[in-house]
Amino acid sequence: MLYFLTFLQLADIWTTHKCLSRPNTVESNPLLNKLFAKLGILPALIIMKGSYLALLWWGAQYVPVELLYAIAAFYCWVVWNN
Repeated sequence: MLYFLTFLQLADIWTTHKCLSRPNTVESNPLLNKLFAKLGILPALIIMKGSYLALLWWGAQYVPVELLYAIAAFYCWVVWNN
């Protein structure tokens, strides 16, 4: 499951970067928008997703597997809708 979640995070980086590289496309999350403006799209995505993955890999042993499935389902939706 952790490998699949890692794949989804990488897919989210790729699809988000691809979408936001198009003209007239903006991030709907205002906090991420500020971070993108400060650091750039790709560096901000790598920092955010890297931090999330580190926390996920460290904390997965404490999280019910059902929650990991729910997170995976959510990120499938996110990647599909980017």
